[in-house]
Amino acid sequence: PCVPSAGLPVLYLQHGFGECEISWTTTGKANIILDNLIEMGKIKPFVLVMCDGMVKEKFGLEERLNHVLLERMLVEEIIPMVEKKYQFGGCKEKRGMAGLSMGSVQTTRTVCDHPDLFSEVGIFSGFLRDFIEGDPDRDVVDRKPYE
Repeated sequence: PCVPSAGLPVLYLQHGFGECEISWTTTGKANIILDNLIEMGKIKPFVLVMCDGMVKEKFGLEERLNHVLLERMLVEEIIPMVEKKYQFGGCKEKRGMAGLSMGSVQTTRTVCDHPDLFSEVGIFSGFLRDFIEGDPDRDVVDRKPYE
């Protein structure tokens, strides 16, 4: 059960295409900005978890990005590990996800496929289809209909 007073909320934050899990801090200075906002009392403390969204899958000799793999890794491995080991989040009311560009595709798909896991969502420069690779056949993934 979710105990609102126990542990900090957690935000899973995804980067854009060609970046990596540290881009929000190295380029975006998210750690400094958030620390300053917390210090000024403008936001409440929360945990930021950034995953490498450039997950690739082998097709013969070729590797291709597969956004579905990040969703699976996040839901089956990353969220359970982070929230058990560090006791952050723990329920929908204390968990959010956000993403920029490619990360917005990953965020949209993950949040829509798992509405029971997230209470907050942020989409920055967002879109629903993966136009980055330029091959619509690669973007077609068998998915259950959104409710």
